[in-house]
Amino acid sequence: MLMLTGAYYPELSGGGLQCRTLVNALKASVGFTVLATSRRSDLPALASVDGVPVYRVALRGHRGELPVAGWRLLRTFIGLRRDVDIVHFHGFTSKMLVIYALARLFGKRIVEKPTSVGGDDPLTMSRAGLSGSVYARADAFVSVSPGMTARFRASRIPPARVREIPNGVDLRRFRPASSAEEVRALRVRLGLPTTAPIIVSVGFFSRDKAPHILFEAWRRLPPTTGQPYLLFIGSTDPTHIEVDSQVVAAIKGEIGRAGLGERVGFVEATDAVDEYLRASDIYAAPSRREGLSNALLEALASGLPVVAARIDGGTTGTIRDGYTGFLVAPDDPAALANRIEVLVGDPPLRVRFGAAARQLAETGFGIEMVAAKYLELYRDLLVKTT
Repeated sequence: MLMLTGAYYPELSGGGLQCRTLVNALKASVGFTVLATSRRSDLPALASVDGVPVYRVALRGHRGELPVAGWRLLRTFIGLRRDVDIVHFHGFTSKMLVIYALARLFGKRIVEKPTSVGGDDPLTMSRAGLSGSVYARADAFVSVSPGMTARFRASRIPPARVREIPNGVDLRRFRPASSAEEVRALRVRLGLPTTAPIIVSVGFFSRDKAPHILFEAWRRLPPTTGQPYLLFIGSTDPTHIEVDSQVVAAIKGEIGRAGLGERVGFVEATDAVDEYLRASDIYAAPSRREGLSNALLEALASGLPVVAARIDGGTTGTIRDGYTGFLVAPDDPAALANRIEVLVGDPPLRVRFGAAARQLAETGFGIEMVAAKYLELYRDLLVKTT
């Protein structure tokens, strides 16, 4: 099994993190190899991550390097082809076109898992010319949500080639705090305020992730909310392709001008996301575009109430408004602030929403259940090749 993705651990991306979670859940049953692109010069071309071989092709984002990077991807894939039965694409970009073609030429089965509505979903790809035509030739498609499935139904892709399998979350790692004492101990160790309510959000500082909308909503909270602490987890590095330097500069500039540095925290790349979530009170997801967010599932599994932007095919299939959290219109800081204010001021409601969130994670998104569905898909594809 060849997993083809963008950034892979220790580089961070949503698709790469979900790929790693799935690989770790199934590596005892499936022989995995990972082929990833990388923007870090310090990572080797071949390494072992969690006991799985990971091949990396440098792709720094410079236009002139694309032909060389494309050739390296091809050369690596050709070298691996004899040990591969299925190629599983996590997302779709134009740089994968030739890999698709070669996988077909070498008789490999192709699994395509689109990662975002408005990015690589089937309706968007149907308008993408040659890329869309190649994309549509996959042997199987994975839809991560009912909303994404609806987009497949509205496309020309045969329903028999589509499986609805959600993203999965490690329910042992991501769990609610067991006590107030655990929360306090975590906050002390992580350098967080020990008494203020903490609103946390995970994601790159991009316009699609909309941290500026959350920041504006937080600024609108009245003094009666008790000055909650705002915690951003995600890269603000302006050299990262996912990061919008103008968004970073605007938020940090306002923090400096208004003297808010003691009330806002920034955490860059970290392996302790689970601990930060357990130490927090509310999860905010203001993103304008999502598939099925890993961070959102991790927040649910951690027993956090969620306030999220309403995204058809994304958050609408995960958050039950008024049950596990609140949904608001995208790009509406006033509505976001209103719902955050409600949760900050009502601890029993936070507990109720958080318990429902954990139950939803347990019944619908545990990685063991998700991995079993993928194993069934892989086996079905192999049967078709015999």
